Amino acid sequence: MHAKIAYSGRYEFRIWNDSASSWTFAFAHPGPGCDRYASCGAFSYCDNREAVPTCKCLDGFEPNWTATTSGGCVRKEPLRCGEEDNFVILKDVKTPAMPVFVRNRSFDGCTMECLGNCSCTGYAYTNLSNAISGGDQSRCFLWFGTSGYWEVSAGPDHWRRPVSPASWLNSFNYLLSVGKGVIRDKLVMGLACSSNLLLLLSLVSLCVSDDQLSPAKPLIFLDDKLISNNGFFALGLFSPTNSSTRFYLDIWYNNDPEHTVVWVANRDNPITTSSSSSTTLTVTNRSELVLSDHEGRIYWSTPSTGGADATGVSVVLLNEGNLVFRSSNGTILWQSFDHPTDTVLAGMPIQMNIHTRFVDRLVSWKGPEDPSTGGFSLAGDVTTGIQYFICHGSNISWRSSALNSFTVSSRQTSDTSPIIITSFVINGDEISMTYNIPDGSLGMRTRLSYAGRYEISIWNSSLSAWTVLDAFPRRGCDQYAYCGPFSFCDSTERVPICKCLEGFEPHGTSPSRGCARKEKLRCGDGDHFVTLTNVKTPAMPVFVRNRSLDGCVAECLGNCSCTAYAYANLSNAISGGDQSRCLMWFSELVDMGKYEPIMGENLYLRLAGSTSTPRSLLVFIFCEHVISAASLCSQFPLLYGTHDICLEKLVYANLATR
Repeated sequence: MHAKIAYSGRYEFRIWNDSASSWTFAFAHPGPGCDRYASCGAFSYCDNREAVPTCKCLDGFEPNWTATTSGGCVRKEPLRCGEEDNFVILKDVKTPAMPVFVRNRSFDGCTMECLGNCSCTGYAYTNLSNAISGGDQSRCFLWFGTSGYWEVSAGPDHWRRPVSPASWLNSFNYLLSVGKGVIRDKLVMGLACSSNLLLLLSLVSLCVSDDQLSPAKPLIFLDDKLISNNGFFALGLFSPTNSSTRFYLDIWYNNDPEHTVVWVANRDNPITTSSSSSTTLTVTNRSELVLSDHEGRIYWSTPSTGGADATGVSVVLLNEGNLVFRSSNGTILWQSFDHPTDTVLAGMPIQMNIHTRFVDRLVSWKGPEDPSTGGFSLAGDVTTGIQYFICHGSNISWRSSALNSFTVSSRQTSDTSPIIITSFVINGDEISMTYNIPDGSLGMRTRLSYAGRYEISIWNSSLSAWTVLDAFPRRGCDQYAYCGPFSFCDSTERVPICKCLEGFEPHGTSPSRGCARKEKLRCGDGDHFVTLTNVKTPAMPVFVRNRSLDGCVAECLGNCSCTAYAYANLSNAISGGDQSRCLMWFSELVDMGKYEPIMGENLYLRLAGSTSTPRSLLVFIFCEHVISAASLCSQFPLLYGTHDICLEKLVYANLATR
């Protein structure tokens, strides 16, 4: 590190960047606004807590004849000296220029020194025992006459309040001991401000690598970063390998040589090269986390917390890779897990709410080295809450199976690979899905690639690389609506092939273009249901709530437009309340598939036939349902996605509120 006085008059600080083999600009004095000497007049101060630094009068003062505080302030009431003068405490300020240093005074002695002199307008006291061993350790400052250039500091002004590593804080702790600036007046009133750090503190701004930051300890880039306590994740600035002009704030796997990114803050607002060496991540006095440069450009910020007190707030990078912004009492004000980009981590819940229509959405990168918003998205279907989609723009490219009786499933591709457990929890209108590995390993992730594939990967420690276990959509049957209406893709065949549903025939030359009924439905003149086992149920269901199995059968049988139904009990995911899942279809059946015997679920298809449904058939249907519920669910529940415009295609499913 070195500091120098530049030809322009700025005192500049630089640190060595090993990766770039060059010196990186860190900060400089004076900065803009308050940092200029006497930017406000006598008996006024520059309030750096404001969005735009503003000159204000000290307590008990008012603007002078110029009617502006930048020209200084005058007392509202003259001092009386021995008659009822006292002191008002101004906390956490940059004390005025031109002090008189009175030595060998205790705090009380410093107070009496000023109070006993009618010309003394203010004093400040600090004990320097952490910096001085033996001898006089007091620092009593007195001011006489005009008190010029006060400053109240707060917010992301890293030119005055740079980060200092703990090793230096131990040596120079006195720099953080905030003296109480006191000015003689008739009124006693406190002024609440942020921490005051002196200029010398900026001389020790080195690389920070712990797991948290606070209002008094921002991150200064390029070199500063947060590292989770377990060393697994890191947060800092990065630039794609094919770009030296764009920088992003991201979270990545700290020990991954490929710098695998799991979250990006400013994905559509990159930092340019000229600003990257003067960028900071700070906690403002309004409890906001802000990524900005020295010219005040804001590249990213968290939402306002409604004026929450910034005292005691902290930002921590947790061991799970979650960046958490907490209040002093531990309340989470904001967290990155609630704002995913393209990746889901172990233990990270993916949520949706079918009442508010809130949904967590993954959005792909634009390219392999471009984290800006891409063309693919993945999210849950908020009209039903039981299935997920990948969309390319407004077009659906893949759909999951519907959530059924097995709300907890496991997946293992080989005897040596880890078991990945996927679980769903339904709490009223809220549905969440989480991936976990039983041994607590964090070496798994899922992401929506820039090519539109949802990839499930694990860390291969022997290769020091990621291994893709599975990806969706696969070729063939996995593509959305690969076969036409009323046909299904049979994946049990050696070569997956489109086939017509029972009671249907090809509509044209091939089932891939869809199928048509051999006999029209008669409704009241005798229809019945046939059981299709181990299938991926069709897209666009209507979710009818609060129905038993018999009630679901009767609901579909009693509506001539109902072409099929499926039933499941979700008691494994729901504790109390309605645990039924009755799905009905009232139009064409699309995006169906047939799986191996232990996969899929039963679909009950309406066909023209006998005038009544025999009791034996109802029992058969019920038994088939129980068999399905006892089998292993075929689906590997995933997070899929869709843009809002894509979800509009499902709008008729709002009939589920019936």
